[in-house]
Amino acid sequence: MRQGLAGGDLGLVFADPPYTERLVTPLLECLSAAGCVRPGGRVVLEHDRGEILPDACDPFARETARRFGNTVVDIYVRTDDPRGAAPPDAPAERA
Repeated sequence: MRQGLAGGDLGLVFADPPYTERLVTPLLECLSAAGCVRPGGRVVLEHDRGEILPDACDPFARETARRFGNTVVDIYVRTDDPRGAAPPDAPAERA
């Protein structure tokens, strides 16, 4: 993955890995290491409510989490900017 997606070009990533594999946190760590999501970009992760995700995985911070029965959707935003510029403001959360 690192070779094919490096460069910080992705603005939005959706992931819904198999629930029983508990792959969401490793996937977030892999995206972090690959540097493929641009500053201000979002990562949307769907997972079982039993899989507890961290509030942050540098350079990502959890923006929101929504529960739908046994399913949780977490949205992380990349908060850093390697060029030194401030990241774009996160949009207001909708109810």
